[in-house]
Amino acid sequence: MTARIRARLRSAPECGMSMLELMVAAAIAVIAVIIVVTWLIAATRVDLDQDADFEGLNELRFAKSQMTKELRFATGSLTATNPDSIEVWIDLDDSGGTGPDSAGEHVIWRIMSGDLVRYVDDDVSTAVTWVEDLDTSASSLTLNGNVVEIELSLNVEQGATDVLESRTIKTRVALRNG
Repeated sequence: MTARIRARLRSAPECGMSMLELMVAAAIAVIAVIIVVTWLIAATRVDLDQDADFEGLNELRFAKSQMTKELRFATGSLTATNPDSIEVWIDLDDSGGTGPDSAGEHVIWRIMSGDLVRYVDDDVSTAVTWVEDLDTSASSLTLNGNVVEIELSLNVEQGATDVLESRTIKTRVALRNG
């Protein structure tokens, strides 16, 4: 019986796979792998773009939140020297005076060299950068009467398209004690 099976296998040309069939199967497998890898790369790029968007908007929101809090509790507006800065007095020692009389009460928010910075008492060495690489053409801090208008715009790099896309946050803050 074993000899008969061996003889049958030797005589049957359709047994096993030909070289052409192996090459076609390998080509199909390579195409499938390329499709899966391409999909994974695209999904990773989209994920990185979403992370960049989230990070940029979160940075803007946090800076806006801090600025809004300080402006709402400011004792009065000192000046809005240009569309790039706002200066307020925060009465930290509760002295009730008419202007800053203690260190740290004169707070300045300014767009400097494309960054949003906060410093106190006209001392730039105390500057803390809150947002880097602002879109300065679309960002401004302006005072209209008792209302500070904040517009912060940030260009976020989109890796999938290699294009900078602008993300903007706008708000208006009324000075309570101004």
